[in-house]
Amino acid sequence: MDWTRPPYAIKLGETTSSTARGRSETEQVHMIGIDLAKQGFQLHGARPDGSVAFRKKLTRRKVLGFLASQPPCEVAIEACGSALYWGREIGVKLEPIIGKVTLSRPG
Repeated sequence: MDWTRPPYAIKLGETTSSTARGRSETEQVHMIGIDLAKQGFQLHGARPDGSVAFRKKLTRRKVLGFLASQPPCEVAIEACGSALYWGREIGVKLEPIIGKVTLSRPG
């Protein structure tokens, strides 16, 4: 999955202050893209200016814990067979913490 910088016109979820979560402004993540696979998931965090905040490969067991540790942001998942399951898991368990979860069509 290639990551493209979101247009500046997109309104993303509000974030908490950096001092409240112990993060500097440069570490704020405003969007996380998830590429689902059988065993390992690729996560890509983007800052408001579109620059890369992180790139991580996580196992299924570690995804929810990692997302819970991130500041409130939008989570985007490419639609595939397991995307509905993971969208519900993240949405139900973490939406009050993480923010908006969206599924995008493969492109």
